[in-house]
Amino acid sequence: MLIVSRQPSPSLRDALPQPSGEPIGDRFVLVGTLGEGGMGKVLAYDDRALERRVAVKILRDKAERGGAEALMREAQVLGGLAHPNILPVYDIGEDPEAGLFYVMPLVEQPTLEEALTALREGKTSHGRMLRLFIQVCQAIAYAHSRGVFHCDLKPPNVLLGSFGEVFVADWGFAHREGDTKRVRGGTPGYMPPEQLQKGGRVGPYTDVFALGVILYQLLTDKLPFPFISFDDWDDAVKAGEPALAPAIQPSERAKDRSVPPELDELCMRAIELDPTRRLSTATELATALESFLEGTKEKRRRQKRAADLTEQGSSLRASYEDLLDAQEQRERELTRLRAQVAPWASTEEKEELWHAEDGQFVIASLSARTFQTAVASLESAIEEVPDHASARAELANLYALEHERATVRRADLSRKHFEALALDHDDGQFAAKLDRGGSALITADVEGAEVFVLALEDDGARLVPGAELARGAAPLALSALPVGRYLLRGEVATGAAATVPLFCIAGRASTIHLSLTLPNADWAHVPGGAALLGGHPTSVHGAVVREVEVEAFDIQRLPVTMGEYLTFLEHASKHGDLDALLPRDEAGAPLWEWRGGPKPATILRFQLGPADLRSLPVFGVDLACARSYAAWLSERRGERVRLPSDDEWEKAARGVDGRPYPWGDRFDAALCKTRVSRDKRPAPEPVGAFSTDASPYGVRDLAGGGAAWVESSNGAIPALRGGSWADWPEACHAASRRPTLAVDRATFVGFRLVRAGA
Repeated sequence: MLIVSRQPSPSLRDALPQPSGEPIGDRFVLVGTLGEGGMGKVLAYDDRALERRVAVKILRDKAERGGAEALMREAQVLGGLAHPNILPVYDIGEDPEAGLFYVMPLVEQPTLEEALTALREGKTSHGRMLRLFIQVCQAIAYAHSRGVFHCDLKPPNVLLGSFGEVFVADWGFAHREGDTKRVRGGTPGYMPPEQLQKGGRVGPYTDVFALGVILYQLLTDKLPFPFISFDDWDDAVKAGEPALAPAIQPSERAKDRSVPPELDELCMRAIELDPTRRLSTATELATALESFLEGTKEKRRRQKRAADLTEQGSSLRASYEDLLDAQEQRERELTRLRAQVAPWASTEEKEELWHAEDGQFVIASLSARTFQTAVASLESAIEEVPDHASARAELANLYALEHERATVRRADLSRKHFEALALDHDDGQFAAKLDRGGSALITADVEGAEVFVLALEDDGARLVPGAELARGAAPLALSALPVGRYLLRGEVATGAAATVPLFCIAGRASTIHLSLTLPNADWAHVPGGAALLGGHPTSVHGAVVREVEVEAFDIQRLPVTMGEYLTFLEHASKHGDLDALLPRDEAGAPLWEWRGGPKPATILRFQLGPADLRSLPVFGVDLACARSYAAWLSERRGERVRLPSDDEWEKAARGVDGRPYPWGDRFDAALCKTRVSRDKRPAPEPVGAFSTDASPYGVRDLAGGGAAWVESSNGAIPALRGGSWADWPEACHAASRRPTLAVDRATFVGFRLVRAGA
């Protein structure tokens, strides 16, 4: 049992022998001696930093030649093994007094050797001992898969916890595959010929022999071979005499124990003196023992039960996917209703919305229950047959589905959670999908344009272009892209260029088209395609991020300025209703005194004169003013311009990767113009004053500066998007949306335009 409480249990404290060793710095306080192994000794210490009791292995004699190297090597071997039945290394260090040491969990007694005594005394059963032994085999099989051979397996080196835990310890003589040197060591009676022989080649079969010896002890309470030391072996080799003779079968050695024939044969195959005739792997030994314990009839029953549960789980998984599709459709309908129903609407007008919310709650609850039931069915199948391939594959697929949904929603904690669960049951397909990453085909409207692929890196507050990962001529195909965020840039010799973001999801293929244009200080191009929108309680797409298709469009890089609006007013003073178009404050009072010319008088509220005014974002206009300006500019330019839709504004602000702010994932008031961005009274500032308030497409002032009118779709009530100089940070989230009366005016509300299709 790992001791993690603030105070060790009295029984364990009382059981520890008197301390024999050095304290280790100020962190580790010596409390007792646990035992010895190889060149080292194991002591119990209190870890003051983490308030737990640990086992620490140090050199028995710091002056012993090669001791530190051997202890370091043992710690490195353990550090490379991560298995429930192998004691992990918590830490390693060197102390002036204690010397080199490494730290492990503290495990209560007994060892397997003491359990053998309990078996002899009738205090435990052969079945329980075999189940413990199987865990030892599995731990060794894992070590072998990592190219590590223990080379000193014996009952004292197998530790048993109070709750059924089994840990293989003391890896001091371990040999790693590929090492040219091998420490010649081990325990007499447990070493096969190839280990006793000088220069002999060890491998998985070497540990299988020692496991066979332990199994022999479990079956007979005796060792199959005499204690043969290295000197005894060397002397026998020199004399040309066999040092070891084949063992007597367990059933013959312990006739009073009624050793089953299956175990008799299995044990003899494990302790064959010739490694080429020996049982080859620890996995094979563990599997054979599991089959024996389960029994053929019980195994068939479990297989049938597992097959039924797997079929049920598979059906539930399909139903769950259908429910997710239905839930998505209902979310769209609910989003539409929320956008259409004004906060000030009557109870009768809100009834349809409330009904839709109730229906969405029902289907969301049903989806959650279906998912949980599918997981329970498949986990039950795996409990029946742990290696049931179909059940594990179905469960891995179910978790992989949730992993992809969490990736799309930018729910990083959930993504990591489901990734770990999927990998636990994966048959290799999910891991291969993660390794393959995503792919992308990048095209351009100028064939042969040079394309650069840059990683987006988090510098603490913003996502900034990092290392160049690839480049090539368009069309450029990218494969094995790790999940993450990228910036694509296309260039041609004429100077035309385009810069767009890419969000890569494992297993997905994306197609990105670059529309190369000459640098334009006024307009930014936003290519068509899916973007991750929503993720805010007020969003038209709900509080969960989801993929939304948005057609290509161009958008003004900066909000319409007061100077630009003045030009429009000069025209309106001659051809239209100037009074309705004049900017006004919240009370309806004009902000300007029009004097029959293009220059206004001082804005009284902020004491701003004409020179200051022209570079400010336009404000004090209602929705009709913004639409009138767009109509006038369309006629003047000879092309249609208009207010952006909700989705266009949001995609322009956050790109495609679901970032909540134009610059990245974290809000910082110093990066945009809000009421808390300066250490002075809030007031409007010229457009573009904060260069850091820029989206992946180079669109500015979307988080702060001035809120903007957008055109709502599906009959939704008018709304404002973005934060302003007068707003608190809560309004700066790219998905934030404020339903507003079309006739409302405020000194922080303006607009910008887009040009696109109808």
